[in-house]
Amino acid sequence: MSKLKKLLVISNSWLESDPRVRRQIQWLNGQFEISVVAISAAGLGEKSFFKVPDSTFGLLDKVLFSVFSIIGFYKIALSFFAPSRRQRDLLGSLGPFDLIIVNDLVSLPSVYSVWPNAKVVFDSHEYYPGQFSGLKYHLVFNPFFKWLSRKYIPKVDLFIAVSNGVGRAYKKLGAPEPMIILNAPSFYKLEAKEASQSDGFVRLVHHGGAQRLRHLELMIQLMEYLPENFHLTLLLMPTDPAYLKELKVRASNSPRILFKQPVKFDEIVPELSKYDIGVFLLPPVTDNYRHALPNKFFEYLNAGLGVAIGPSEEMADILMGSGAGIIVDSFDAENLARQLKDLSHAEIAKLKERAKELSLKYNAEIEGEKFKLGIEKIIEPSNQ
Repeated sequence: MSKLKKLLVISNSWLESDPRVRRQIQWLNGQFEISVVAISAAGLGEKSFFKVPDSTFGLLDKVLFSVFSIIGFYKIALSFFAPSRRQRDLLGSLGPFDLIIVNDLVSLPSVYSVWPNAKVVFDSHEYYPGQFSGLKYHLVFNPFFKWLSRKYIPKVDLFIAVSNGVGRAYKKLGAPEPMIILNAPSFYKLEAKEASQSDGFVRLVHHGGAQRLRHLELMIQLMEYLPENFHLTLLLMPTDPAYLKELKVRASNSPRILFKQPVKFDEIVPELSKYDIGVFLLPPVTDNYRHALPNKFFEYLNAGLGVAIGPSEEMADILMGSGAGIIVDSFDAENLARQLKDLSHAEIAKLKERAKELSLKYNAEIEGEKFKLGIEKIIEPSNQ
């Protein structure tokens, strides 16, 4: 039996809450000897795990990084960028590896500093230069991340993007043509059951992180315009505890809005299948949100839910003409309510049926085959 090649997966995340990275590892499990660098790696079994070093900026690092980034001395700024510098020290004690999968732009400098000739896959979960809004971000981080993108992404052996929009944004910075790997979960076979709206209620649901930039209050506002038979359940992770508390206070006068504890990732789709329509109004306040094609969108489809969204272009491209959802032409809650409130039970049932049909096309099994094919081309390059 030939010896397994060595793979390093790097992600500045908690893997128990990062399904995309967990899928990478699952897809390649048994084909490589896998080591993982992450903040935590609960549930990964016997994989070799190395904890990401603390990436907190010291005061001097913060000042010098900010100054050199603002004046455009990005190479010098990088030397004071704590996440890359501390990760480089860790990586220098590891390896060598036959392949490295990098899940964060800021890890690429560390990887190429330690292993200049490494075979590298960069999986761009998001468009780093478009992560946030605000003056500080645009003055300090946005230009620095654009410089990192131009300098390092053209070097990688395989560039993966989470959506076409993210891929196009990086291509404007010199990135190669991306392979698109969607954030789709494993196909879930729904149990035969009566349509859940047969009791006259319409059950809306939204799940994800409680992040202020997402303007989740729009989902609460939506309920002000919907009739009494509509109910909304929010399963929100306390990403921003203060914001989550604000949302609960705002919804406290409505008995039709319920906050439930979020469930584990492998329980999300079965939990969602109890509802009728997944809602997501995401104003494009950042470039990332403009190109968003998140896990929850595909989880809604997989759970057999109709999907109700604003004009988020990546999600709309998939829903358009599918009969699986409702797309309104603004991110206005009242506008969406007008489309939802007149839906008949039969129409809701049809949305759900079409959504489940669409999940046959968008699931982790299909995405995994694309991913593994891309990896095989790197490890075993074609003679052509």
